[in-house]
Amino acid sequence: MKRLTVLLTICLALFGCKQKPIDGAQLLKILNDENLSLVVSNNDSISRHASPRVDDLMRIVTTEPERLKGAVVADKKVGNAAASLLALGGVSEVHTNYTTPSAKRILAQAGVKLVYTSEGDFIFNNDSTGQCPMDSTLNGIADHNEGFARLKEKFYNK
Repeated sequence: MKRLTVLLTICLALFGCKQKPIDGAQLLKILNDENLSLVVSNNDSISRHASPRVDDLMRIVTTEPERLKGAVVADKKVGNAAASLLALGGVSEVHTNYTTPSAKRILAQAGVKLVYTSEGDFIFNNDSTGQCPMDSTLNGIADHNEGFARLKEKFYNK
């Protein structure tokens, strides 16, 4: 399937055809169908990611931030941590299965369009016994720059 997609892209490029841009709903379908955690569409390219937590977002923000500027993104769950990184990255639009009120505020303050399927008070930890530790670290923080700094210090300072 990947070979077919590559061949189609090459043929379209050779004949000067523009591929129709993929919208956020299509990205969310890809994310769910392929059991991914993150899909990023920017500049006619799509990247797929499956790392847990916000590991892929943190890597992209720190090593290839241009990848997120103006991007349309599908993310499985968007809480405080993901919202802070998405806002910092400058994405234009986020589609998700689940979000929280605080994530909605962070993205709204950054001017990021958010489309979601369901909403709850917070993102649960792996045991579903309480709030995700990354998100709880950012409780009460609405500034995505401060959120990034806290996440980096507590979880990615190795």
